[in-house]
Amino acid sequence: MKKTIVLMTIVLALLAAPVFAEVSISGDVDFGWSSDFAAPEDQGEDGKDGFAYNFDDVDLDFTCTVDEFTTATFSIEWDNAILEGSEDAVIPGEVKVVTDLTGALGMDSAADVSLITGYHDDFSNQSYQILTRREQEDVVDSDMDKSIVIGADVTVNDMYTITVGLNPTISTSEMGDLDLNQYGVPMAMFIGAYATIDALSVEAWYNMGQTMDTMDVTVAGETYTLSSVIFNSFGLSAAYAMPMDGMDFTFGAAFKMDSYSNIDGDDESYDDATMAYAVSAKMVMGAIDAAVALNGTTEANDVDATMGLSMDAGYVVNDIVSVYAGLSFNDLNADDTYFGDKAAADDGMEANAGAEFGAEIAAGAATYMVGYQIGAGDINNLTGEEGMFFRVKTAY
Repeated sequence: MKKTIVLMTIVLALLAAPVFAEVSISGDVDFGWSSDFAAPEDQGEDGKDGFAYNFDDVDLDFTCTVDEFTTATFSIEWDNAILEGSEDAVIPGEVKVVTDLTGALGMDSAADVSLITGYHDDFSNQSYQILTRREQEDVVDSDMDKSIVIGADVTVNDMYTITVGLNPTISTSEMGDLDLNQYGVPMAMFIGAYATIDALSVEAWYNMGQTMDTMDVTVAGETYTLSSVIFNSFGLSAAYAMPMDGMDFTFGAAFKMDSYSNIDGDDESYDDATMAYAVSAKMVMGAIDAAVALNGTTEANDVDATMGLSMDAGYVVNDIVSVYAGLSFNDLNADDTYFGDKAAADDGMEANAGAEFGAEIAAGAATYMVGYQIGAGDINNLTGEEGMFFRVKTAY
């Protein structure tokens, strides 16, 4: 209840802000549900789930233009708990202040510098290699979750951008309830650079973090109790557009390496590294498009490598309706391929291959999506569960 009162107070203050500054309101709504039409007594058996829903992206953004050089943004987000009546369903999204430093200082320079400070995740990567609808090739995420960040963007000649972020909190005990990355380590530093030069888009980034708290990490079936964890991550992504007579080709590639080193409870040194890669290609010819992507991961400490494959195609019927179909394999190196939840459930496994086909219908600013998913083939199905699905998405 206290959290709700605080949020409402902030919202009312922002709504009153036009007295002092220009305020714009924007946001997104993205909701979907799916059903395999299983009877209640059959749910939970043979991969049957019945009905599922997901609020994937529901937020409200307030942007206050303080002056010609400074803006302040506050956002509110909703999640699935809103349907359960939980007060935790409404949470603060991001709070940040952006200042055009070169403009405020009256500097005439080829480099534009903007300071970005607050609680946000603006220093994430570009992922140019993502070309398929399922985005299975999105394997080089910088793990930059929302956190308290002091940073800057430097843009040179409106072409090259360098982004830097510093997280002053370097201990999980000090982080409180703020989000951490996949290793449970707060982000201490992020630096990246990206640019688009003619047909080539390319980026490189690096981040690192450290925590003095202990944590358990399981690798190849063995659990290590670790302390003073130092996390490093490096990534590259690129895309090249190649127009030809009557059709356009785009090729993408990406690479990422994660590593962390530490001292475990027995004062023994332990190191681990994970590498991920992806290559992708897309073709557009009039109303027809097709894309394919190959992705994989490998770990240093005797963990089997994985390799995935995803492909899809679409056709634009008219200005309102388009149709698509996609096929995907999560791991081509798996001992068995389970193409569907029921087949996997029979062996006590989860589906690692699947397909989805459907239609997208544009109705003004809203897009409605309907279709059917088999196994692990989710593209527009927000729940990821097998069966028929419906989804609506809009931005305002």
